[in-house]
Amino acid sequence: MNPTNGILNLRLIYAALLLGPIVFLGILLTVLQNRTLSPIPNLELIGLGVGFVGASMALFIPKIMASNHKVETGLDSRYFLLKMIQWSVLESNILTNVTFFFLNNSITNVYVSIVLLAILAFLFPSENERKRYFPN
Repeated sequence: MNPTNGILNLRLIYAALLLGPIVFLGILLTVLQNRTLSPIPNLELIGLGVGFVGASMALFIPKIMASNHKVETGLDSRYFLLKMIQWSVLESNILTNVTFFFLNNSITNVYVSIVLLAILAFLFPSENERKRYFPN
């Protein structure tokens, strides 16, 4: 696999992963504007905890995976796997907080989702990043 094709494929997957939670959050914010719900206790705190753990995991996973040189697969496939795990951890936490907003109508969960989306937006794949994690 050509490195430029690998990065291009990752960028297409990245765009799709980033767009999914944005569309879901946008639909919920516009469709569910004036509804009243009885709040579910501690759902905001659970969302904050999930968001913090997810952001921490997404930022530490590359360092852990890049330091593990026992994997005998190619450089591109290791970088591809690293990015897919990193993005899926963040996306699952974003969607969890958006779902908590749907259930609880708490703006705190929206803020956590937006922060996690910003972190995901900064994890754009590049050839320089691949070389930084896997210099060989």
